[in-house]
Amino acid sequence: MNRPIAHGLSLPRSAATGIAVACLALLIAGVAPVAAASNVNVFAEIGASQVFGQHAGAHKAVKLEWRDSDGALKSKQSVVSASDGSWISDAEPGEVVEAGDTIKMTIGATSATYTVAAITANADRVSDMVSGRAPANSQIVVTVWNFNGGFVDYTQEQEVVAVNGVGSYSADFSTGSSASDIKGFDAVFATLIDNRGDASEYSLSASALRIWEGRAAFDVVGNPGSSAEATLTRSATQLSDVTVPIGPDAFRDGNSFVDADGQRVRSQAGDQVQSNASSDENFTLPNVVITANKSTARATVNCGLGNGYGVEIVVLDRYGNAFGFGYGFTANGGVFTVKALKIKSGYKIDAYCKLATGDVVAKVLTVS
Repeated sequence: MNRPIAHGLSLPRSAATGIAVACLALLIAGVAPVAAASNVNVFAEIGASQVFGQHAGAHKAVKLEWRDSDGALKSKQSVVSASDGSWISDAEPGEVVEAGDTIKMTIGATSATYTVAAITANADRVSDMVSGRAPANSQIVVTVWNFNGGFVDYTQEQEVVAVNGVGSYSADFSTGSSASDIKGFDAVFATLIDNRGDASEYSLSASALRIWEGRAAFDVVGNPGSSAEATLTRSATQLSDVTVPIGPDAFRDGNSFVDADGQRVRSQAGDQVQSNASSDENFTLPNVVITANKSTARATVNCGLGNGYGVEIVVLDRYGNAFGFGYGFTANGGVFTVKALKIKSGYKIDAYCKLATGDVVAKVLTVS
């Protein structure tokens, strides 16, 4: 699954892979030893379009046979492991990892088969609790990446919790050594590692909104299968009340604020936004100002929030090619500046400002 981080909407696959490696490293010492020839391991993230593994040995041919829970073939291929024994296999177009999938790995005459575990997770950014379902009487590793008001760098907290006899678990990040104030767009991972070292993972982002200031558009992430209600209020008058379903992939982009007559309502600075997804997901839109200097190729955003707020800027040409990118925190009077390769008339500058709640206000400037 591509989880929200950059611009508030996509977690790079390498980042998701990194959490798997971290989890495996933490628990591998407790995994029962197996013969080296059969120690090839697989990591499968539910909703992802690839699987990866470890311990195949250097430059080994790993034959993979991937089937769904009904036995239908999803992919059959051979990959060569890297010098460190790791390997990656991409799914066939349109296929993703699902609970119940079986992945058979063969090296030479030795084979091992793994069944992807059924795991779910829900994050509550008010109570700082993560709960969900997993195989009964198992153990789950729950990890929270807190972006601390920014977009990329994060601190990590982790808890290993028991799954009860009916398949439910809960991890409390509100207190103790693993305390983490879960905010919008923080990444959450639930990972189950079996005695052989194979792993299944489910990931999502804590509920949040991304509002496109000056437009009717907004995007939302939240717990899979839920719905998000977003209201837009101006000068104590509610202009829009929209409810959108959140699909199994936990995000829904391309939504619009509309009034009672179905007409789109453009948001503006000073509007109040509320959402039922979280009681702390209520905020006022700041006055985001973007300026561009074509002679110096610099783009500057003032998020209207003061110093110390996360910001990201992307400079795009007329064809959508990136000519500048940067992220950091506002300073020197609440601004952030990016030096692009060049800036010309017609280029677009996308700015993303992260609020204290973790929600994001985005704005676009077309350079004149």
